[in-house]
Amino acid sequence: MTWAGRLRIRTRLGLAFGLLLLLFVGLAALSAYRLTGLSSALNRIVDDQVAIRDAVSEVNRNAEAVARKLLAVMSPDAELRVAAYPEIAAANSRLDDAMQRLALLLPAGPRSERLEEVRLRLADYRASYAEVRRLIERHDFHAARTLLGSDTESALSLFVSAIHQLATRE
Repeated sequence: MTWAGRLRIRTRLGLAFGLLLLLFVGLAALSAYRLTGLSSALNRIVDDQVAIRDAVSEVNRNAEAVARKLLAVMSPDAELRVAAYPEIAAANSRLDDAMQRLALLLPAGPRSERLEEVRLRLADYRASYAEVRRLIERHDFHAARTLLGSDTESALSLFVSAIHQLATRE
């Protein structure tokens, strides 16, 4: 007879119950450990999404700030125009910083391809804006207004639309 066979039934049932209890406690500890890991991964994903959303919002805010300042650029008052240029440059600088942050946050693949579309639209807008500024500095306000109302406004709309598409897909 084995050592377990020599034990009373009460002792054997107690040991079996203890073993089951130990297995359940181990299973609960393993589940808690796995859930903690899952929670950490979910928190990282949410933090990444918040950082991306913040960067996209920053890009959007600065694009809108530049758009508002474009109205001042069209002023025949030279002092008002000159005062608007540093503000536009500062908004463009913040826009570049936000675009760089976004580029660091988005992994390679379709998500970064959408960012590339935003970059292309930004380059189109900036080229049109540079032409408007050149026309204004040559005091050709009529041509500048025409360009601002057509190409520049269209390029800015496409840029803002690309930002919104990026934001909705993120």
